[in-house]
Amino acid sequence: RMGPLAAALAGALCGALLVLGYQVVVGVVSFYTFAGESLLWAYIWGGIAYSFVHIAWNAALFMVALRPALVVLERHRLELGGGAGA
Repeated sequence: RMGPLAAALAGALCGALLVLGYQVVVGVVSFYTFAGESLLWAYIWGGIAYSFVHIAWNAALFMVALRPALVVLERHRLELGGGAGA
């Protein structure tokens, strides 16, 4: 099991990576949809730089909320009779 700090940092990393992946996908799709003569990676990095607040917010949110959410989900799973094989 992870300690509270390790779990919080893992949650923050998870949140940041999920949003970063999302931003790359959105950047590629919007590049092929809207960009004219721009370079693909310049377009994507511009979107990632613009969305830094979004990435930081999700990292902070996952850092604070992921572990308590997993504890609640585990409790409800056990209350509903879910066992190890369920």
